[in-house]
Amino acid sequence: MEDFEKQLKQAFFKEAELGTPECIPLNTLGMYIENKLSGEEASKIQQHIGSCAHCMKRLVELRDTLSIVRKAESGLEKDLEKINEQKVSALFRVYEWIKGVFQSRSFVYAFSTAVLLIAIASLISSHSHRSLIPDYVVQLKALDSNGRVIKKGLGVVANQDGVIYTKASDVVGAATFDADIMNKVYRGDGFVYLDKSKGLVALKVNGKGLPYAALSSSKPDQKVIAISTSFQTSQGYLKTVRAVKSTSPNKEVDLIEITISKPGDYGVVINNSGGIVGMSPMLADNGYLAFGSDVIKNIPQSAKVIPLSEITGTSSTDATRYYMQGMLAISNNKTESAINNLERSFALNPYNENAGLELADLYYNKGQEDRAISLYKKIIAINPKNTDALYSLGVGYEDIGQYNLALETYKRGLGIKPDDIDMLDNLGMLYLIKGDYKQARQIAVRLKPLKPALSKELELLLQRINKVQNKKNK
Repeated sequence: MEDFEKQLKQAFFKEAELGTPECIPLNTLGMYIENKLSGEEASKIQQHIGSCAHCMKRLVELRDTLSIVRKAESGLEKDLEKINEQKVSALFRVYEWIKGVFQSRSFVYAFSTAVLLIAIASLISSHSHRSLIPDYVVQLKALDSNGRVIKKGLGVVANQDGVIYTKASDVVGAATFDADIMNKVYRGDGFVYLDKSKGLVALKVNGKGLPYAALSSSKPDQKVIAISTSFQTSQGYLKTVRAVKSTSPNKEVDLIEITISKPGDYGVVINNSGGIVGMSPMLADNGYLAFGSDVIKNIPQSAKVIPLSEITGTSSTDATRYYMQGMLAISNNKTESAINNLERSFALNPYNENAGLELADLYYNKGQEDRAISLYKKIIAINPKNTDALYSLGVGYEDIGQYNLALETYKRGLGIKPDDIDMLDNLGMLYLIKGDYKQARQIAVRLKPLKPALSKELELLLQRINKVQNKKNK
């Protein structure tokens, strides 16, 4: 009996591999399974299947394949709801097209199902990446005067009132921009702050109660996530955190060194808790460099909105990268490397005043006063109100014995910043050297409320100046 059953099965499977011209087309079998045929048509197919092992095998395979498709579609329904509906619709249209093209093939459903599942898996993977991205990281579109998209970028909402930090290069040449914040589009046409040295701009949209960036402390070996301008994510870790101090007054740059698993055009770095760690990561000589998250604190209070057309003199990607590498070299006491990188940065973007000042300071410290003075003058020509450059130029003039030029430079700087203690100190000393005790006394009087810790010393200085002046008058 068992031998007889075995022979029947072998005969059945042998016949199942053979087809005849009367066999049912695959798409008709699919319609039969899905109950889309009339009663008469369905009855004919049922009769044929009862006498055709080949079609019966195809029916079983097709029913199993369709079952897999339905389970996949049902199981992924919740995930698909979170994904862009247009993309999903497009995928299903491709799926139907593939079925149409290969409808005469026995592998149609297996093949097309595989394509569909791979594409959906890719979309869900993309969605899982997006779920890692905080709501304060937003997509930006720069638009021309006709409303056409000319650039796309990534921004960070810095406060709940609609200030958004981004790379200035992403909006240069734009008339307006759109910011997609939590699936709502906000349009803006201006900015409130521009940092030319870092190539960052603070855009402004009309919004209230928006999600904004949570500043996060940065620690070495901390795991981080880098977000690209196309909203892809890459894992990485933070190597070092450096507050780079320069020789010029009131200047400090926070830099972080990062290792990122994949190279890319990144805009922001966050930690696993969603806090912002850094802005504008740039691929440098030894990994990525980024500006610390403190850069987004630079938002002027009650600042007026300036048209986008006035974004000029911003750093290119290369200029910013060389600036970062130069500052890192300063931190590592690598003077020649710092000079080399800062020279490249300033050559690419002479509007980067910080790069120019750092470079001039390095020239000055190497004893190259003439080069330093020449560079300070260039910076002042670009920005006549740069008091750091005016102070340093005055010091340079003093060192080469040009006291009158130094005096005039300090006076010019104090006309912009009257309470600058360093310039007042140097100017007072110059007046003493020149024997102008009346002017020296006036400077000392101005310094007393600014330097309360030295009020006694300044009072003694005033008394001495008075004695000298009295003797001179006699």
